This record gives sequence, structure tokens and C-alpha cells, in this order.
Amino acid sequence: MPLTFLNPVLLFGTLAAGVPLILHLLQNRRPRRVPFSDLRFLRDVQVRHSRSLGVQRWLLLLLRMLAIILLVFGVARPRLGGLVPAAGERTSLMVILDASASMQTLDVDGTSRFEMALTRALGLAEGVGSSSDVQWVLGAARARPVFGDWLPVESLRSQPPQGLTAGDGAFDLAVGLETAADLLPGAGGTPIVVVITDGQVPASTAEDLAGAGARLAALGVTGLEFIKVGDPVDNSAVLDVRLPSRSVRPGDVFDVEVDVRALRLDQRFRLAFGDRLQAEAFCENEAMDVGTVRFSLTAPGPGLHFGTVQTDHDAFEADDQRPFVLDVRPRLEILLIHGEGPASAGRSGWRYLERALAPDLDQDGPIVVTSVATDGWQGGDLDRFDVVVLADPDPVGRRRLDALRAWLESGGRLWIMLGDPAGGDHLREHLLPTLAGIADARYRVLSDSGVERLRPTARSHPILEGLPDEALATLAEVSWQRVWSIDPGSWTVVAELEGGDPLFLAGERGRGRLFLQTAALGTESTDFSRNAMALPLAQRVVSWLAAGQGGPPELEAGLPLAWKISGWTPDQASPTAETILWSRPSGSKKAPRSDVATLDWSSSRPLVHGPDDPRAGHWLLTVGGDTISAATTVVPRSESLGSVDESLFSDAVSRTGLNPGRSLDAGSSSAIGAALSGRDLAPWFFLAALIVLLLETRLSRGKS
Repeated sequence: MPLTFLNPVLLFGTLAAGVPLILHLLQNRRPRRVPFSDLRFLRDVQVRHSRSLGVQRWLLLLLRMLAIILLVFGVARPRLGGLVPAAGERTSLMVILDASASMQTLDVDGTSRFEMALTRALGLAEGVGSSSDVQWVLGAARARPVFGDWLPVESLRSQPPQGLTAGDGAFDLAVGLETAADLLPGAGGTPIVVVITDGQVPASTAEDLAGAGARLAALGVTGLEFIKVGDPVDNSAVLDVRLPSRSVRPGDVFDVEVDVRALRLDQRFRLAFGDRLQAEAFCENEAMDVGTVRFSLTAPGPGLHFGTVQTDHDAFEADDQRPFVLDVRPRLEILLIHGEGPASAGRSGWRYLERALAPDLDQDGPIVVTSVATDGWQGGDLDRFDVVVLADPDPVGRRRLDALRAWLESGGRLWIMLGDPAGGDHLREHLLPTLAGIADARYRVLSDSGVERLRPTARSHPILEGLPDEALATLAEVSWQRVWSIDPGSWTVVAELEGGDPLFLAGERGRGRLFLQTAALGTESTDFSRNAMALPLAQRVVSWLAAGQGGPPELEAGLPLAWKISGWTPDQASPTAETILWSRPSGSKKAPRSDVATLDWSSSRPLVHGPDDPRAGHWLLTVGGDTISAATTVVPRSESLGSVDESLFSDAVSRTGLNPGRSLDAGSSSAIGAALSGRDLAPWFFLAALIVLLLETRLSRGKS
């Protein structure tokens, strides 16, 4: 570590060490010769004694010079190491406080890690000079400065900030460093960047960390100092809630699967809607192992039901509960857009599908189908339907195709059933590339003797999951004669033909779901309409597509609260109506809290904007006093609370390209201050000077 001085100008005082040398040289003049009696017998003794006195005089001279040098060094305030620059230079102390969810973890004395971080941050202010300035940044998924501008350190010491808390998001170190880089140009001194964290692996990409490090290096920052707070703890957690993958209707019996981590064997987990307990389950895994518990439920009445899975609180309460929303639909609304061909069976496949989805065409049944020819569909009013089916469609114009794509990518659910090859060019060049990202397709007709049968390939997919073997065997009896051959790419092939051509494909497009069927249902293509599995399979497809479509999106905690409202057609008065967001933390019995919300009316579906850093729990939007929509935020997983991997954290820090330091990782404010300013060596220099003077005095008396 380097040796520096707080008052380097005083080092010129070492020139005073030359005074004893000058005096010594002046006193060492040649003596006068005086005649005297013969003393030749004493001459040898005198020579030996003079040599001894000469050595002693030079030693005294060196001791006096050394004492002066040591005194000057002590007055100049020497220090070993430290980050604070020398006297006369200002220090700008940038502190990035980890304000992520894991910083809510409580220590054995009831102090949270975030409170420990605040104490350390205040301790840092004690170690810098009074002319320094300071800025704090709260870092989570997003980062924000605590003070409006750089604050004189004396102001921070006299009036520490109040009301700072950790949020529910993850810690993105790169975002915190980028915010620090934005603020450093306003600093008045040499920058020192300190990160106070509990050591959880930051949610940052290598590219973002490298970019943030490069910006800081360009501003004169050569390294990052880290202070780690908190000890590893064992904690239980509700990690993930998996709702049914198919649409749920009132009275349906279904299972909810929940990934959990328990502190002990047979730990209890509870599922509730609002304040009403619905079911309990016990984890049978060993302590601290991740396991799955299942809750068996009966679907309540239609509507959105706000649920919570929770367990007993421990040191980290934030992940002891997880909110979810169950959307129970009274019926599914299907828009069936079909092609029109000659009066033959060749374009009748859509009719078989219509009958399979709604056998009685009953408007009060579980599935309601609205059929419209391709030419009669104008491209609007998609949001009120749960699923849109393109069944053997005629060419769709660019405007309507773009509307379908935008609706699909923003969360729509689409079933494409390919059919008549007459519109093959439009299908290959426009429809499939735009909606499915598939670049090529080829129509294939098999001979009467060469028909191929269906072969399930993804039995675990929700469309086929749970079907008994006899049902799958019945489905495999269906024969197909005309099919479009395509390259499935990344799509999941649910079923294929014996020759290998994919028949049923499923996947996601943006936030939406897509089911692609490469053959029509007309009798010239298949005998599927006569199969006993035609109706249940068609209803399974739309049920899987519609799952979660009407419910609110699940949003990540710590990120700005924003989502588009679906299924609501605003009236003329709505833009000026009172718009309020009501929030209630999951598992809490406190009254809901209101937040002002704004609606962006620039697109077809209003976009809701809420707080920048929402807490986990349930959120409801009311417009003009009516509940319009809801959203949930979730606490990110904090699985590493029990065993922080130092190597993973160090690897993430190294990607910034800045030198990582741990010289400030001390347990007290005084120790942190000492690390900032370095080890003060002045007392040791004064002590050494005193010892040298005592030794010089002793030798001087011996000389006399």
C-alpha cells in the first residue's frame, strides 16, 4: 500500500535536518599547536580515544538529524493506503445502496440488511474530509439518486436521510453503476464509488456491466469498493405458482402446483382467495430442498379471484408469500374467420370446426362461436374475443394482417388452420411469415392408398396432457390425405403424420399464443370429423389458447407498473373519469392503499401507468369508481440467501473491467473511516522521534 501525507508541504521541514550537520562542521576546526613537555608515551592513548570520540560524534549527529526528520514526517500526517486523496483535494463519495428484496432480510437482532447498509453508508461519511461531497443511489431493478444534487458531507452528518426502504425487485448492479456515471460529472472532487450489498448475484448482463464500467473509467474511476452486509440465512420460500394451463370455468376441479422451499419437514403452505382459506398442503421434501406442493380446488364463480400462497414468516418475509390471479370464465368467445369457395365440400372444413367447438350453436353454452367470411371481416373488434380462428381463409389484406399480428404479439390467441392451395402464394409469402415466422410451405396430396395417420409427439403438452391411452389410440386412427409440409423451426410439434410432416404445432408469438394446423378438416383432407376425439380435441385447443387471456398480466416487482387493458371498450367519458390504482400487499390484512394512475389512450387498448417501483401484491384499477382491470406483481426469487456464492458475485464484478476492492469491508464506522483515510502513522513517527532523542541524550551524557 502506498505511503502518502495529508500535509505534504511540511515535508520541506526535513531541510532542518541539515542544521546539526552544519554546526558539527563548524565546530570541527583544526586546533592551535602549543609547545609542551614530552608526552609521546600518552600519544598512542590519545589517538585511540580521539577515534572513539569521532565515531560517537558522528552517531550523535545522525541521531539528531533522524529525530528532526521523524518529527517533520509526523507533523506532515503520514498515512498508509486509503482512498481519500491528499489534503487540498476534494473527495466525491458515491455510495450505491443495494435496495433489492433480499436486503429486507432480518439479522438475529431484528436489524435488516438494508438498515446495516445505511449505517455503513453513514460511517463512510465520517472518513472523508469536511470539504468533500457525497451522493447516494438506491439500486434495485431500477436506480435513483437519493439527493437532488451532490450534498456537502457536513450536511449528511448533521441530517441523515429518513424514510429509505428496500423494495421488492432484484439488484441490477449495471443499472446502479450507469446511474452513478450519470451523476459523477456534477461531482466536485476525486470520485470514489462504493457499493454496499449483501452479495446476491446481481441481475445484470455481462454487456451491461462492461458498458457501465467503461463509462466510469472514462470519468476517472479506477476501481469499485464493496462493503458486504448480512450473514447467510436459511429461509423458506414460495417460489412459483403454476395455474392450470387450460381455461377454467365455474365448478371445474383443478390443481394448482406450487414450487416451494421449506425450512423443515412437513412445513405447512396455505392457499387463500382474499381472506378466505381455500386449501392447505404440506411439503414432504427435506429441509431447504426445493419441492412441489399441490392444492386441489374447485373453481369459484366467474370473474377474477385474487389469491395468495403463503407459509410461516421467517427472516426474509418477502418470499414467504406469492400473489396470483385466477381468471374464471363463464364462457369462451371465439371469432371464426373462414374462406369461401365453390359450392363444394372442398372449403367446408371450417363448418366441422364450428360444430366441434359449439355442437348446438348455443349462445349460452361454454363456447360461443361467431363465424364470419374473410371478405366480411373488417379487421377490428379483436379484443372482445378470447380466441380468433383463421380456418382455411381467403387472402387477407395487409392492413388486416398487420392488425392480427399486433393483436397476437400483444397477448392475443390465434388458431390457424391451413387448407385450400388456391391461395398458396398468399399463404407462403404473407400469412405464415407475418403471423408464424415460417418462411416456406409446400402443399402435398397423398394417394388413396398412401394416406398417413396421426402420431402424437408431445404427450406432456397441455393439449394432450391427461388424455388416457385409449383416447390417444382413438386419435391415432385419424387418416390424412392432404397436408402442407413446413419446417417447424422452434415451434413445438404436438402431433405429426407418419411421414414426419408436422400436423399440430404450438408456440408463442410475442406475448400471445399460436396453434397452427397444417391441414383442413374437410372430408377431402381427413376423416377427423367422424372421429370420437374431434370435439374434445378442438375444445382442448381453444381452452389451452384462452388460458390467462382474460386475466391480468403478471408483472415483475421493481419495474414500472404498466399494462394494457383488454376486454374493455371505454366510453366517451372515461378519459376524464377519476383513475385510481388500489394496492394491497399479498398476505396482508391492511387496508388497500390508493395510488394515482394515468391512462395512455394513444393506442387501441389503453395503457395503464402506475408507480415506478410497485410493491408485491395485488393491484386493481378503477375508472370512475368501476373496477376495470387488475395486475399482480411478484417477488423475484432469492434462492441464494442461505449460501451466497462469492465466486459468482466476483465474476459479475470483474466484468465491469474495474478493480474490485474490499478495503472498506469493516464492522464499525471508525474502521470504515480509517480504511477511507488510510492508517494514520503520525503517532508512530512521533514515538520514534522520542526514542531517538532519548537515545541521543543517553549517548551525549556518556560522551561527557
